[in-house]
Amino acid sequence: MYFYELLKKCDFNIITERFIEQYELYKIDFDRNEIPKKVEQVIIRLKEINPIINNRWVIYVKKVNDEDDSTELFDVTVFGEEDIPYSISATPWNEVLGYIVDAESIKKYEINDLISAILWEMTYWGYDER
Repeated sequence: MYFYELLKKCDFNIITERFIEQYELYKIDFDRNEIPKKVEQVIIRLKEINPIINNRWVIYVKKVNDEDDSTELFDVTVFGEEDIPYSISATPWNEVLGYIVDAESIKKYEINDLISAILWEMTYWGYDER
């Protein structure tokens, strides 16, 4: 399943909750009232973008333990044909939308957790693609 297809199944309220949890977990200063607006803007924007389908890139999501305090975190990594891991934080959004989401990740984790983890990685540098 491509990420743009997975995104159609998201529950906005759950995604927003996951983002707030991430901000709290990483102890990042944030405005709790702004998060729903920003997440909604990202989701609306992503649904407007035409994905560039690419069957060579696969998004893998897994839980890992934080090195500092053993808190479980989601790790999002993309692999291509070279089997070299890449981050999607600086990848154009239309490309990420066209990546395949690993079938095992989809089976293992709740859909909104997957979407939230991928969106968190995509918006690492901000809620705007620019």
